[in-house]
Amino acid sequence: MKISMTTSEAVDLFKNITDFLKKDMTLSRQFVWDLEDNYETMKKIVDRFEKHRDELFSPLSEKNAFEVIEDGKVRVKNEYRDEFIKANNEAEEYLNTVNDIEIKTVDKNSVPDNLSVNDWRAIKFMCV
Repeated sequence: MKISMTTSEAVDLFKNITDFLKKDMTLSRQFVWDLEDNYETMKKIVDRFEKHRDELFSPLSEKNAFEVIEDGKVRVKNEYRDEFIKANNEAEEYLNTVNDIEIKTVDKNSVPDNLSVNDWRAIKFMCV
């Protein structure tokens, strides 16, 4: 099935699928196969976004524009603020980019009943 989602939605979904797969639940072979295909589809979008984000922020890192403050938090030095805002706005544009993707679907009746709310959120995009 073809669906559209923003890069931001794909990044969130990738994280949720990753968390779900870490649980190593016993599921039907077909369900796992389809979920892994969808995982790979989301991973391509996440990898592409991370590549562009790194290209945007690496010049700032090379200039030592970031400094660690209390509690391990990082902030941008004042002299790089405008450059950071510009890079951040461009990254937001990438996150708002719409992706038309093909996903594998499963019958929602084949989904186990004992899923948590977070588990269900991770896989509901593929259930019909």
